[in-house]
Amino acid sequence: GGVIGLFLMKDKEGIKPNKSNSFFNDFTYSLKPSTIKQNKMLYVCLSGYMIASIGYQVYINYLFNIVEGTLKIKNYIIPVGIIMVLAAVGSVLIGIAMDKKGKQNFYYPTIIAGVIGCIIIWSAKFFVDKNATAEIIVLIIGGTLTIGVNLVMAGLFTASYRDYIPDGKEGLFQGCRIVMYVLVPMIIGPVVAQIIINAANRGVASENIVYPMELFLGCAVVLLFCFIPSRIVRVEGAKHHDELMKELQNEVKD
Repeated sequence: GGVIGLFLMKDKEGIKPNKSNSFFNDFTYSLKPSTIKQNKMLYVCLSGYMIASIGYQVYINYLFNIVEGTLKIKNYIIPVGIIMVLAAVGSVLIGIAMDKKGKQNFYYPTIIAGVIGCIIIWSAKFFVDKNATAEIIVLIIGGTLTIGVNLVMAGLFTASYRDYIPDGKEGLFQGCRIVMYVLVPMIIGPVVAQIIINAANRGVASENIVYPMELFLGCAVVLLFCFIPSRIVRVEGAKHHDELMKELQNEVKD
């Protein structure tokens, strides 16, 4: 993709390099306290998906171990493949609906769907060695909701975050985005998971340790904290939208 882009992608005419800033200044721009203070809403949006990503990291590293070892589903490729396809297609359809109906209508339902999905997939444990068909159905339904919600949350908060990027500073917040979307979740998520794993396997010999379904309940608890940035983004986002529309209308009049 990168090689093809070298030949197909062209810079906009008139773009000139900014030689007044050094690489270090650009690199640290989004991490400066003054930048954070001036762009509070941008960081609120980033924190929303950061929390969702922490929840995702609680279980995703152990997903195949859970399906094959804990749920004892040996032929797991097909159900896991179905989950991934349904989650991807569903997130695209929800994305189209968000464009038509507005992002503000999807924050709370998405979080609730994620929590419900985690509870559903957790309940698959009650069908182990009892009803294999029901177990797989529960896994697919819960897994589709859980994985799909993570994709939708990425779209929701990333789209909102872009609304608050100052003009001319578009590329200077990517480092902070990666820190909050990837680095922080990949540290905190596995720590939370390890606490749950240790609690579930207390007194169990190392060779008998299993990855508990309670990892999904841990994810559900983490997702509840998404309500905090979601509420802020919904309220402030509506105000910001109205301000942008007024500016646009004034430009049209001029």
